[in-house]
Amino acid sequence: MSARLNGRALDELRDLARAQPLARALARMTAALAGREGYLLWRGHALLPSEAGLPLVDAAAAERAPGELTLCDDPLAEAHGLRLAVAAGDEARGIEAGELGLCVLALRCGLALRILDMSHRHLAERWSFGKKTLSHQLVKASFSTVHAGLEQLREQARLRLEQGWLQGLEEEQRELSELTGQAEKLMGGHGYLQDGSHGVSYLSMLLYSVYGAECEA
Repeated sequence: MSARLNGRALDELRDLARAQPLARALARMTAALAGREGYLLWRGHALLPSEAGLPLVDAAAAERAPGELTLCDDPLAEAHGLRLAVAAGDEARGIEAGELGLCVLALRCGLALRILDMSHRHLAERWSFGKKTLSHQLVKASFSTVHAGLEQLREQARLRLEQGWLQGLEEEQRELSELTGQAEKLMGGHGYLQDGSHGVSYLSMLLYSVYGAECEA
């Protein structure tokens, strides 16, 4: 198990994904897993910043040449400063898949919290049925339910890491997808505007698809 990965590191990843561009959080994830900041190539795929910067690091913690990659067109990812890349061939497995899965869970929790923040800002000045929208019991309950669910997932991830239970995260990832969907509903149709929550939700699923989906190593 990586000596750098602990509960504090998972919280840092969550908080970065909540408040900062995802590229920064991905660089910190690579540092926690491989001991150096960069962008992780995993099973032939990588999420990279649109602008050149830190190196590409493969799953054996070795630097890879960017010229070996094929960049894919993905307008939603590019709107958030990221590019999806594909590399031919395969690479060694120097990084524990379960540790990476916990990092992805933390990042996705941060993105879900970002959507909650967006929803709160969106609803803060809105009124419905003669009352501030945020004062309605159903709205308050929705915020509370999602936040509590995300906090429970955070605690489960920390316990898994402490106990070394690193495999079988599919249930947590599925639950997180459901909580993200509930957070998105608070934005209503505004979530699909260019600066809405839909792009953040898409990033969460892209992150899971590239780094979090479990399969045989």
